[in-house]
Amino acid sequence: MFTTFPLSQSTSVTYLYGISGAFWYANGATIQIILFSIIVIEFKRRAPFAHTYLEVIHARYGRLGHWIFIIFFLFANIIVTLLLLTGCSAVIHSLCGMNIITKVPK
Repeated sequence: MFTTFPLSQSTSVTYLYGISGAFWYANGATIQIILFSIIVIEFKRRAPFAHTYLEVIHARYGRLGHWIFIIFFLFANIIVTLLLLTGCSAVIHSLCGMNIITKVPK
């Protein structure tokens, strides 16, 4: 999940600590990528014809679990969208000085 926070955080760390800050920030992010890759490999071993997490959940937990996770994933997508809008408005505020409230569409 890419939001504006990791981009601004990595820039801040690089500005404060130089190139070593960016190096260690990237090393911390590498652990997440490796763990996610291991999980995906296990998913493909156990459910070789599944394409999404929801297909794996439907095969494992049935129809009710499938619908519960659809609702959870929908709420997670809404939260990420709001985080992106908030982060982008903070970036525009820092670049232009525009008020954050005026950028939100009604």
